[in-house]
Amino acid sequence: MKAVILAAGLGTRMQPLTNEIPKPLLTIGGMPLIQRIIATFPAEVSEIIVVVGYRGEQIQNFLGGEFLGRKINYVFQENPASGTMEALKLCRSYLDGEKRFFVFYSDDLIDGETLKKMMAYDLAAAVATHPEPQKFGVVIVDENENIKEIVEKPEHPLSNIVLANGLLLTNDIFTYEPTMESGREKYLSYALSRMIKDHDVKAVMAREWIPIGTPEDLAKADQFFS
Repeated sequence: MKAVILAAGLGTRMQPLTNEIPKPLLTIGGMPLIQRIIATFPAEVSEIIVVVGYRGEQIQNFLGGEFLGRKINYVFQENPASGTMEALKLCRSYLDGEKRFFVFYSDDLIDGETLKKMMAYDLAAAVATHPEPQKFGVVIVDENENIKEIVEKPEHPLSNIVLANGLLLTNDIFTYEPTMESGREKYLSYALSRMIKDHDVKAVMAREWIPIGTPEDLAKADQFFS
């Protein structure tokens, strides 16, 4: 089984900490963020595709061709601002023939138990509650715990349940071009919003999710793991 890590971003909100190093290599409790993410992967994940961009050579030098017993491949996203869906498309040649694959962002932390629960389904997304849902992709869940609607960073959220870090997808995702307003990046969640009209995507409540968007978030996470 394969997993994709989207790690091309500029880490703008994390400046000045990311002026010299990419966000995935910032340390939490003495361990780089991307290492903590990979360490939670289920044993079934044997290969990882990492999308790099900003200072990507540092990530390549850290992970190498194999990391924590998993083969590592890299693709380069020249323009990270084009969006997370565009980043995933770059990985398509590695994912052809895969029944299912995970997709992760390279900043937020998620626990391994939640990822194992997700594997009970064909399609799934890790979700969590958050006091400021407007900062994330807000989800509406139906009575069967399937996601029926996703709204990216709404001004007036209809729910406090948001997408956390972790999607279990199939190649069907590539048939859904994300709708977008002019000038907006192509979010993976936009494509997922279209996919849920045709496929059941299970919402799996995360046992532990630590979003890390700012230096303050990083400091809190560092204290948690120290």
